[in-house]
Amino acid sequence: MFSHITLNWRGRPLTSHEVVVNTIAATTTRTGLRVHAALDTDTYPLGVQISNAAMAALPITRHHFHGEWNYTLHPDTDAHTSQPDPPPSLPQDMTTLADPALTGLSRPDLDTLTTALDALRASRTQARHRQHQQHRAEQGLRPHEPRSGRPPRLSFPDQVLATVLHMRLSLPEDTVGIVFGCSRSTIRRAITETRQLLAEHGTTIEPVTLPVPLPDLIAKIKSAC
Repeated sequence: MFSHITLNWRGRPLTSHEVVVNTIAATTTRTGLRVHAALDTDTYPLGVQISNAAMAALPITRHHFHGEWNYTLHPDTDAHTSQPDPPPSLPQDMTTLADPALTGLSRPDLDTLTTALDALRASRTQARHRQHQQHRAEQGLRPHEPRSGRPPRLSFPDQVLATVLHMRLSLPEDTVGIVFGCSRSTIRRAITETRQLLAEHGTTIEPVTLPVPLPDLIAKIKSAC
């Protein structure tokens, strides 16, 4: 929808809220898109923090294609009017989660793999930066130093560990998110990026076919879901 709105108001000075709203509302497409727009004059406080538990409790149905971007948020119901209970507490002991019985890799092998993937990630970042600087130079713009951005919720070793557990134990992304104490979107993004690095590195994580040891940990993971 926003791509069509952008096309519709290109070259038009957005001089007032009325112009913005009316231009958005006038957006149509040959395939039948119609847009309703209204100015929201309410005030909203800044800096409100939403917990992962509250986000997980939203009545959202995620679509098969890129569910972190495409989803349906259903109307609120009585079941979602109260503050949701926090997710079950799990011991986020990375030493235990990195047990070779769970990962299928010895600890030195896991460390070596993590180091190799981190090097690939750094190479990708540098390549993107060079490409961006080249584009700025072609546009006659001054180069700038890369920005650090917001620090990740998960350290890179934890991202690799989460991805290995997801692939080897066939754990759903929601379950992995609970185990690592982060949101569904955070864990999905980490797993997607790490799987790409694994493919580039030529490493395949085979799903386990035999009963996995450490039944107490597995039982806690399952009970959390």
